Amino acid sequence: MALNRGTNPAYVNDMDQAQRGAKEQLKIILSNKSKLLKVRNGEKLLSIANSFNRTKTAFSPKQLSFIDSIYEKTMKGAGFESFSPTFKPKRKE
Repeated sequence: MALNRGTNPAYVNDMDQAQRGAKEQLKIILSNKSKLLKVRNGEKLLSIANSFNRTKTAFSPKQLSFIDSIYEKTMKGAGFESFSPTFKPKRKE
């Protein structure tokens, strides 16, 4: 029996931590509703955050990413630095 049998860090799944982080981000988003309403489409994002908060099942990777983007927009509305990805395709010449 090999002594080095253990968890290979390259294959560790942190999905549980991602789920807990998303729940905490939703708590922050919903406690700062006024900040989210300052940004573009804030009302729509707030209703989506409310529906995510009512969800009892695990979030998909796309949902986790969307929750993160709503969190960033909340921070933007609060006046903090925030990240917003932009897609700029290269021009073909």
